Amino acid sequence: MICQSDFYTGKMDYSKMLSDVAVKLHGIVMSEISTELAEIMHKKEYHPFSVFAVPHSDKLIIRVSILSEDANEVLGVFENKKKFKIYGMDTPLVITGMNKKEPLNTADTSIFGKSGRCRIGFVTPAMYKSKGKMVCKPDLEKYFYSVVLKYNAFEDDAIDFSLFSDALSECEYQSYSFQSNTYHVSGLKIRGMTGYCDLKMPGDFQKRELLLRVFQYASYSGVGGKTGMGMGGFTVSPL
Repeated sequence: MICQSDFYTGKMDYSKMLSDVAVKLHGIVMSEISTELAEIMHKKEYHPFSVFAVPHSDKLIIRVSILSEDANEVLGVFENKKKFKIYGMDTPLVITGMNKKEPLNTADTSIFGKSGRCRIGFVTPAMYKSKGKMVCKPDLEKYFYSVVLKYNAFEDDAIDFSLFSDALSECEYQSYSFQSNTYHVSGLKIRGMTGYCDLKMPGDFQKRELLLRVFQYASYSGVGGKTGMGMGGFTVSPL
């Protein structure tokens, strides 16, 4: 079961923080979850949840997604705790509201209609690893390799990344804008890509369905690395 909730904070000042907010929230989550879940997560190659935070006026929207039922209690931390004391903030981070979405059916791409066009957004800095180094080049297919690995690990299904790569190469890039930004993780500065791209997908139905399935899953799993710490926040919407 794949679930997602948006949590809304009250006014806050995080200007003194050395790390981005989601990094601190990841640490809090790991300290609050059960020993059993922590052990499962340490054994698994991929984290079964993602979290990222984006500013909204002088507040934050925190998006938490879980990729398997094992991680249900991660959502519970945000739903039940309501108030988080974070180093670098003079006052606690307070959850003032939430929006719980319907569980995702990865096979259902009907929300995109038949237009064959969509916008993909990299809303928090995203990076991937190449030859042991963190990279943020605008080479889109590289960001989705980790998405397909997570899909294959947590879903009762399997996607051939080469088929996804072929389908993506047939897309027409109608409009796009990408930037390089800095993301702070415990004093470490990591360069990541943000921006958007409007895609016209292939006319072939199966290729279009495969692309949309991966894009939808990526909006829950995040793209690239460190998605549990707020990097690689991703969105997709029909055009």
